[in-house]
Amino acid sequence: MLNGYDASLDNRLEQAELAETELAKLSPLAAEAPQLREAKAKANLAAERRTKKSMAMDEARKATDSATEMQRLVPEFLSVAAKAVKEFYSLLREIDGNRQTRPESWRWTGTPADWPTH
Repeated sequence: MLNGYDASLDNRLEQAELAETELAKLSPLAAEAPQLREAKAKANLAAERRTKKSMAMDEARKATDSATEMQRLVPEFLSVAAKAVKEFYSLLREIDGNRQTRPESWRWTGTPADWPTH
């Protein structure tokens, strides 16, 4: 050791200066970390909202398509119902006509309690 000179001191000084330089380079980036975390959280939230919105729109579209199909079938259902009502009315008229034209002796004149059981 010459006059208090130590080679390890030079090495430590070199490392310290290198660390200081790296710290100076990384400080601005480190300062951005909170804003970057917030931006990432906002982006994730927006992506989640878009996914939920898309799923809701798909579900609504399917429901609309189903309702449209059911509305398309309504006229057919009404037509079938109208035919059934017409046939039922015709049958009731036929039964009434047959009841009025049958002989008096065929008519039952008792109460329901007097009706025959099988």
